[in-house]
Amino acid sequence: MTVLIDSYAWFEYFFGSPKGKRAGEFIESGERIVVSQINLIEVYAKYLRSAKGEAEEKKRFMMNRSEIIDVTNDISLKAAKLKAEEGLSLADAIILATAQKEGVVLVTGDKHFSKFDRVKLI
Repeated sequence: MTVLIDSYAWFEYFFGSPKGKRAGEFIESGERIVVSQINLIEVYAKYLRSAKGEAEEKKRFMMNRSEIIDVTNDISLKAAKLKAEEGLSLADAIILATAQKEGVVLVTGDKHFSKFDRVKLI
């Protein structure tokens, strides 16, 4: 099963929390993982701000373990609809639109995604 690992799940995984262990079941599975460019930006930026010495390691791990999906016109337009109709933040709308466009399960801990199909809460 291909999954999109949301930033929330990456953070929990890197922190080694109980939710991170559940995220690790997907991250360490060997199955195909995709992430939105937005996920990479969010995780890398947080580590640059709070743990600069770990930023490059986390970025490399994400890039080596997953396929980075560009924000295409199709994803942008789908995200605009999700933002307008569902009230999602721009970042969350792009992430969900990416998962939907790729036809994959979104793995996250953000409960506001729970109302959507093909979402796995950790």
